[in-house]
Amino acid sequence: MIPLDILNPKWVLDIIFQLKYSRLTYTQLLEYVDGINKRILSLTLKKSKREAIVSIVNTQEGKIFFSEYGHKILFIIYELGYWNK
Repeated sequence: MIPLDILNPKWVLDIIFQLKYSRLTYTQLLEYVDGINKRILSLTLKKSKREAIVSIVNTQEGKIFFSEYGHKILFIIYELGYWNK
């Protein structure tokens, strides 16, 4: 069972929706997530990584992407949206 409180921080859903189609770098996320600053993005990514929502490839670009758990969360978000209609 996935606890929904991991989606509680303000920026988590914004980051999840930015990552739904492709792997992005930290700089790209900073650019795409409207209104977020470097410190908040860094803290949110650290927390998301700790909770296994995202993974970070340690390449020169440092691509950020969904873990398997993150994909399950995205599926649940879509289902909640469908159920809400």
